[in-house]
This record gives sequence, structure tokens and C-alpha cells, in this order.
Amino acid sequence: MITDDTVALEKLEKICKKKVRFSTMLIYALIIKKKLTKKQALSILERMRVKRNWKDNVIFEQAKILLENIN
Repeated sequence: MITDDTVALEKLEKICKKKVRFSTMLIYALIIKKKLTKKQALSILERMRVKRNWKDNVIFEQAKILLENIN
């Protein structure tokens, strides 16, 4: 299951039989599968941040760290 709702995450994890992930993990998966470059992924993440008004958002911050640490 994919979500961007940090408040509902815990509840979703309790009722969902599959793992719950943030939408930003899709960007990471596309890099791993070599469908996106790191530069493209960071650009997409930034556009998501602006569009969704993520200022000091934990989803954005964790995703940025994850993407920046990909070799």
C-alpha cells in the first residue's frame, strides 16, 4: 500500500497485510530498476515537495537522504 499520510500510517500498518510505504519509495524503486537517474529522481522529489506543500516534511526529508546516498 502506498500513502503520504503520516498520521494514518500506523493505522494502515495494523490493518494491511502488506507493507505500507510512502509514495517516495516508488522513485527509489525506479532508480534501482534503472528507469530513472539519481538527478531525475531528485528533481521529481523536489516537484512533489512543492506541489504537496511539503516544507519540513519527514517523508520528503527521509526520501532526500535515501536518494542522495545512492551511488
